[in-house]
Amino acid sequence: MDAISTYLLAGGRSRRFGADKVRALLDGQPLLAWAARPLERFGPPTVVAGRAGAYDDLGFRTIADRRPGMGPLAGLEAALDDTRTEWLLLAAGDFVGARSVWIDRLLEARRSGAAAVAFRDAERWMPVFALYHRSARDAVVQALDAGRLAARDLLGTIETVAVDPPADFASARSVDEPAVLDAIRAGANR
Repeated sequence: MDAISTYLLAGGRSRRFGADKVRALLDGQPLLAWAARPLERFGPPTVVAGRAGAYDDLGFRTIADRRPGMGPLAGLEAALDDTRTEWLLLAAGDFVGARSVWIDRLLEARRSGAAAVAFRDAERWMPVFALYHRSARDAVVQALDAGRLAARDLLGTIETVAVDPPADFASARSVDEPAVLDAIRAGANR
């Protein structure tokens, strides 16, 4: 299998959480470390944040999102500019419970000419925890420059391979609010 780079997005403002959520602890480790676990077999993930070095103290190389406040698509742009591999996996820094085998499903679905490989259910794309090819960069930049910030919309405009979500995909959670973290701490979704 060829190498891929992995990136975790941690550039959000954590408004609903009330503090920097990726630093919140779960069993003594920050959520960022939990999100990194399924990616580690590909090497240490790089974090995209509001400023370079923001999570270096947690042991993560951190690059700056050059368009702060413009969401995951801006984080993808930074990752595409940083990567040294043809493909990268983009995941959320607060996504707890993901499985490494899900990455294998995405990797197996890659095909020549594709710019992305993403899970898609009957209603929508899942643009974070997805693979992106370096060739997606121009479309990402064009979308950002035009103010089209929805990453889901991007997947409909580039050559994207749709993969059915794994049966256990709903077991992973984005920790957007303290109540979600409390539920995970109570033993659900781990």
